[in-house]
Amino acid sequence: MCRLSAVSDFLKEWLRTQPEYRNRPDQGYQVELAVIEACTNIIRHAYPEGGDPWLCLSLRRNGPAVEILILDRGKPFDPRCRPDPDLQEPGEGGYGIYLIRQIMTGLEYRRRGRRWNSLRLTHRISPTDAESAEGRTTRC
Repeated sequence: MCRLSAVSDFLKEWLRTQPEYRNRPDQGYQVELAVIEACTNIIRHAYPEGGDPWLCLSLRRNGPAVEILILDRGKPFDPRCRPDPDLQEPGEGGYGIYLIRQIMTGLEYRRRGRRWNSLRLTHRISPTDAESAEGRTTRC
């Protein structure tokens, strides 16, 4: 069984080992928020029959960025193809992927074979929000 609290604890502990995030807890919180949102979406939508969700989380440095790889065996879904919600007409729900796109500087999805979904989230800590917005990649 997948517990989001375990995912959160694992991620927080790892981010504390990274100097850029240790000195910028606001950035660590945002990364945690994006990852938990992605995992929540996987649990809710990739396993609609109520099966036991299976997630694998891998964290690594890639130069000045951190990469979070989330693997699951649920239904395939490419979040990059989801349109942004209409912010002029707010509704209930539907903001998770939008939030992930705003926080992370990279979002990649691949279906591996017939069983595996691979979601790679990249975050590069940046001194200004304008700089981090320039580097975002979410092409479908």
